[in-house]
Amino acid sequence: MKNKKEEKEKKYRSWAVQLSYYYETHDNEGRKKSDITETEWKASIRRRIEKMISDKDCAAYCFHDKDTLSDGMPKGLHCHILLMFANARYQRAIMKALSITREENCEPVRAKSSVARYLTHRTSQAMDDGKYPYNADEVICINCEYRELIKQTSEKKQELIDIDEFIGECSQDIRAGKYWEDVRDLLKQNFGISKGEKLWKKYRKDFEIDFHEYLSIKAREYSKYGRPLVTIFITANESGVGKSQLAKAISYHITDRVHFVPAKGKGKTFDFAGLYKGELVSVFNEVGGSEFGNKAFNEIFDPYQYSAINSRGKDKHWLALYAILTTTESREQFIMNAMPCIDERYQNRALKRQEINRRLPYEIICTGLGDNKAQYELRKLCDEKTMETVGTVYCNDVRDMEKMTKTALNALIMLGLKENDQTEEDYDFLEEKITYTED
Repeated sequence: MKNKKEEKEKKYRSWAVQLSYYYETHDNEGRKKSDITETEWKASIRRRIEKMISDKDCAAYCFHDKDTLSDGMPKGLHCHILLMFANARYQRAIMKALSITREENCEPVRAKSSVARYLTHRTSQAMDDGKYPYNADEVICINCEYRELIKQTSEKKQELIDIDEFIGECSQDIRAGKYWEDVRDLLKQNFGISKGEKLWKKYRKDFEIDFHEYLSIKAREYSKYGRPLVTIFITANESGVGKSQLAKAISYHITDRVHFVPAKGKGKTFDFAGLYKGELVSVFNEVGGSEFGNKAFNEIFDPYQYSAINSRGKDKHWLALYAILTTTESREQFIMNAMPCIDERYQNRALKRQEINRRLPYEIICTGLGDNKAQYELRKLCDEKTMETVGTVYCNDVRDMEKMTKTALNALIMLGLKENDQTEEDYDFLEEKITYTED
């Protein structure tokens, strides 16, 4: 079983690693903690690498002991390593195997040839910086040839190779769930603004296709195994109590990319999925129970089953795992407005009501306290019929987004939708709210 952090990480086949003799033999205060010699340390590095490399994997590494710092002082013995695996590995697995403590010393590789050249300081930048040139025979290789890794090609050809490797890795990441438009900044970071922008214009259509492929794959997965959709219902019968601000703050605690559903236009069909681009959270501001129609509402907000959404006459995948609804209707009003209009027997209407009720498992009731202060009663569906109050959070100024953000965090924790990993500062804020309510 993978832990939660590992599940969020991406796997990569190639990694660039740096290990330092000084940092492995001294603590954070600079005190020596090991008497291992440099020769013994080199041997330990070899053992660590060999232990994690199979017959199908490759590695190339070089010990640097002649580097200097910018002030001319010796840098100290360290080792640069290029790891190339047949199967992708998690960063945490690499760090554990090589006893690496800092993530910046273990980074995924997109252009292997450039990293290989740096082992001997053969990159253009390293030579321009006057770094000491190590000999090719100082590089230790496992299941590979160093000269093959750094085959001399023209600068233009090498750039094309690097670009091709980078584009391929980006496509792989997008098909695994990375948002395709984020690649634009990565291209500019790696190849410069001008070149990166040209590459974006050339490949963005391909990246978009990759992303739609990811959405289709994810949709098939949800259709087969179900989608654990969480719906949060935020209601207030007055204005100025911060329900929209609270919905926004809750959303950004969950993810950096949020889908804000445009309001229904007069005389227009409510097409909420029209602008959806794979976001994890969708926020429906100021909606009513009659907005969707009974059948559509039950299909859209089913917490177990997934089906595509009809958008502008065609089906579109809506893959959000969180839906946040804000409304001026009470829960009971919303449910009644979402009920089918036909006159049915009481038993059938009770069943229909229960269907809607279980699709709204979390509720926040907003109440103004004057002077832009508000309280938020938090309720959960403890069975398929009964709502239970689990607590109340407060905000001293609903116009202050920083305060609202902390209020939203407390709400998510009390509802059981986020782990309690608050800092001491967050608890001070919570105490402030408790003090305020006692007054």
